Amino acid sequence: MNDLALYKIKSGDSLDSIARQHGTSVEEISKLNNIKNPNIIRTGQQLKMPNKKAWSLASQETKPQSPPPTSVQFVLLDRLLNAIGDLNYQIIHKETGRKINGKTTEYGLTEVITGNINDTIELCVARAGGGFKKIYETYIAASRKIVTAQSPSIRFKAKTDRHDGASEAGEKIGRDKNGHPLIVIDKQDVELDFLDRYTGAKLSDQDIQDAAKELRCEPGLIFAIATQESSQSSFIDLDGNKIPAILYERHWFRKLTNPSKKQPSPYEATHPNICGPAYKRAKKNKKGEYVEKKTGNIVQEDDIYGSPGIHQYKRLLIAYKLNQEAALQSCSWGKFQIMGFNYKVAGFASVKEFTKAMSLSDAEHMKAFLKFAKSNPTLLEGLQNKDYEKIAEGHNGGSWRHINPDYATNIEKYYNDYTRTSKK
Repeated sequence: MNDLALYKIKSGDSLDSIARQHGTSVEEISKLNNIKNPNIIRTGQQLKMPNKKAWSLASQETKPQSPPPTSVQFVLLDRLLNAIGDLNYQIIHKETGRKINGKTTEYGLTEVITGNINDTIELCVARAGGGFKKIYETYIAASRKIVTAQSPSIRFKAKTDRHDGASEAGEKIGRDKNGHPLIVIDKQDVELDFLDRYTGAKLSDQDIQDAAKELRCEPGLIFAIATQESSQSSFIDLDGNKIPAILYERHWFRKLTNPSKKQPSPYEATHPNICGPAYKRAKKNKKGEYVEKKTGNIVQEDDIYGSPGIHQYKRLLIAYKLNQEAALQSCSWGKFQIMGFNYKVAGFASVKEFTKAMSLSDAEHMKAFLKFAKSNPTLLEGLQNKDYEKIAEGHNGGSWRHINPDYATNIEKYYNDYTRTSKK
């Protein structure tokens, strides 16, 4: 009897689970099927299996032998967030003293390390002069996780006008001959060709009142949305050059680069920091760990929204190199933080036309918001009836309570702030 058989990948399968079910290893299956990245497989794909326990295409379902072991895997990126392949590394399992040596794949991935929950794992990389240097320490969670280990961060000289007191430091920003913002990263010019030159047209209270008349709602509600969405910091000041404030959403990049939903986004395994499940809203605890605000669970830095400003553009620029349209559509933009995929209802023929308009002025942000609100029955109803929860649903979708449970309460607070001020 031939030791090789075929197995047809089903929805929800991973090479890790298939290997366990068949008493073999991911490495053996990958080698037999010439799989370069074990995280990228597709439903319906046929695999050659290396032992007699393998399933055939016509075989019946079998019960899982055991639950998936807890595990961790690293992906190594350079300062520009490109994968670092063929890098010698050493992973140390602190509790057992076990050391695993290897080389990263072309996607920057290390071997998957299994262990018990809360076991400490150290990642070391080879020094030029020999030996290894520790660069990262993490723990094993209750399920498999991928941790991004990045070389020293890209730095920009930047600050936000006003956004939770946050500011960032780093390299200078200029303009190219076409007037596009130009960011210098590692002595390389990165042109933001999807932006245009800031004109400086700011909103006045009269603009807010005029917009309220057009939407037939109270001006305090428009003020409240703008305050909630951007803390009135609709632009980032970069050495005198302004670019619109954004928030990058990696779960939208995953959706937009996987429109058929029949197989994973091609970037989820290779760029998990910018393509994957939704980021978490988190804060640091007394130990310096990031904990999710909603649950209190510890989360990795790559899995949180992070600071506003340039940090968001760093993520966008990596996504933009992979898929320009999807990247721009995966960000919310400007004073009202309108998602890029809403460019049509905001009155634009393309997402680049939308982003260039967002880079001009607050006045352009208001024009886009008016069209967006008129095309959104739920949001318009909430504005006209002063229904804070409807406003939250219209602007953030039906799952707004899960995304930001304080949204409606904040809208009411900012509305009341505006009303009190306007009466003085």
